[in-house]
Amino acid sequence: MDKYQYFYKKASEILEDVKENITFYAPEKSLSLLTEASDKFLKAIIYFYEIEFVEYMLSSANLEELINIIEKNTTIKIPPFKDLIIDLENSFCEGGCSAPILYKNLPTYYIQAVEDLKSFVIDEIGLWNLEE
Repeated sequence: MDKYQYFYKKASEILEDVKENITFYAPEKSLSLLTEASDKFLKAIIYFYEIEFVEYMLSSANLEELINIIEKNTTIKIPPFKDLIIDLENSFCEGGCSAPILYKNLPTYYIQAVEDLKSFVIDEIGLWNLEE
């Protein structure tokens, strides 16, 4: 399994887990998992197109930085749902993580954007490339 396939598969599993368990998970867990899924979907594109990067930079990059890496190093332009993906990462702990958790939006607000990102990855890479 290539790295891009691994990242796509893991992201898909995480997204499905959140969708199935959203009523059972605390909002911060769902938001964190949706962020992780988005991270992995973006990395699938980066690995598929073999975008050059320093490994430690990729592991510490936030979602906005990953989107910038893709858009600056390819002709890919991620559609406007990317604004929600970027917002997802900052959707809680606005007052600092020691303060009571404040949510801009609940996880259900972001699920469609992550679904759209998954569809975008499928369209960009091709389902035949993503399946083992």
